[in-house]
Amino acid sequence: MNEHSTFWVLDSTKLSTYQQCPRQYLFRYLFGWSPSQPSLHLQFGIAWHIAMEHLALHGYEPDQVMEAYDLFRASFGDDYLQFGEDDHPNKNLGNALYGLTEYARRYHTDHAQFSVLATEIAGKVALSDSKHLYFRMDTVCSGSVCDCPPGFFSLERKTGTTNNRVWKDQWLQKTQIGAYNFVLHCLYPEESVCGVCIDGFFPHNPPKRKANGELYAGAKDVEFCRLLLSKTHLQMEDWFTNTLSWYDAIIQDTEETLAFSPDEPVLRTFRKNPEHCTSYFGCPFLDWCHAWPNPIERADEPQAGFIRCYWNPQTLLDGAKKVVEV
Repeated sequence: MNEHSTFWVLDSTKLSTYQQCPRQYLFRYLFGWSPSQPSLHLQFGIAWHIAMEHLALHGYEPDQVMEAYDLFRASFGDDYLQFGEDDHPNKNLGNALYGLTEYARRYHTDHAQFSVLATEIAGKVALSDSKHLYFRMDTVCSGSVCDCPPGFFSLERKTGTTNNRVWKDQWLQKTQIGAYNFVLHCLYPEESVCGVCIDGFFPHNPPKRKANGELYAGAKDVEFCRLLLSKTHLQMEDWFTNTLSWYDAIIQDTEETLAFSPDEPVLRTFRKNPEHCTSYFGCPFLDWCHAWPNPIERADEPQAGFIRCYWNPQTLLDGAKKVVEV
């Protein structure tokens, strides 16, 4: 375990991992273990962000859609070759092009309703004199979205598998969404902030249609979802209090772990959340977490399928189009 790592440099991803399972946080961020193989879902999402940024800046005309797709393909293409169709049959190059085309058709009035003031905005928000939370927002826009009164908002691109209530409800209290709202409230008058708009994309294969253009029974078309999440002053106070509490818990767990003996039979810090082991796509550290009551003595030797890669949220500032500190 590298005692010189920047443990206190946090972003919403690190906080979210700790909230889901502190022991998973230990493996990923203190031990620095990271899966050696890329995630199809992550790489698809990164490429989609790049394509969406191009459309946001240049419009939704057909030639811009093709340029956006070229950017998507340049980002995702090499990674996609490492995956088989069975890994996720809907997240592929063809469906990305179809999705971009349908997105431009669905939201062709966007540029008449709002203006994109900036993309790839990075920085940090102060939770106290010594505690900061790093962030990187997709956009800051001015105008109207989701039929809200005109104001300032962030349009955040997300990709998903199933467009259902579970997917939508997950954003309501996420630390990330609270942080983005906090940034907007710091930059603009409270009454002029609309909130954070989740711009969801759910890729599907182009459906078969009848001669009249109607879908066959049971056919599923590509799906989109826009969900505006705004927070009142008291809700922001609630977010702030909870986030600071989680931040303090990470510091306490880390300090106690650094002083903990690898000879102890059981690690008493970074408690496990056994209800999270199979959430989402399953915890990548499940086998080792299950086998080792005290994994400290094995921290310096990543197991097969992992590499050592420490994540420093300060790198979120690298390549940002705009950097702010609030």
